[in-house]
Amino acid sequence: MDARAAKAWRADLVDSSVNRALDALEDAGRPCSFPRGWVRHAFHDMTLVGRASYLLQHADELGFAAFEEAGRIFTESFVSMRDELRVSRPEIDEAVQVCLDQGALGARIVGGGFGGAVMALIPTSQLEAAADAVATAYAVRGYAAPRFLPMVAGFAASHDWAAGADPTDIPVF
Repeated sequence: MDARAAKAWRADLVDSSVNRALDALEDAGRPCSFPRGWVRHAFHDMTLVGRASYLLQHADELGFAAFEEAGRIFTESFVSMRDELRVSRPEIDEAVQVCLDQGALGARIVGGGFGGAVMALIPTSQLEAAADAVATAYAVRGYAAPRFLPMVAGFAASHDWAAGADPTDIPVF
């Protein structure tokens, strides 16, 4: 199964699971009082968590493919939040799309509901071009100038530095 077919299969699985669950609630006389999109997003996020968990367990053997799949997870999560939860805004949509157009492996909205921010998984060699493209797109549309905070993918916060790990041995691609 290619990536597109796998994505369609996952979407169909989520939709059928959501519909069965909501129909069962209605049949039991306890209809759902919130939008189906919220439930679809929750089910979809559960599948993303499962995929991310697999990546974390197999990152060493997957190599760069783990970053590529993480990027797909970022973007699928963003699409679900934008379309199902409707939590995005034009500036966020634009930044995500420009980052993807500039070669980001994935991008998604992050934040606590105060306007949001975008986290994009971008190869270091493409970071400056992507930032310039986002800044240009924002200027063209009259949006406030964006701020950028480049970060390097590294170990989990629970990584045991005391066990002798080299703090300079952080994966960069």
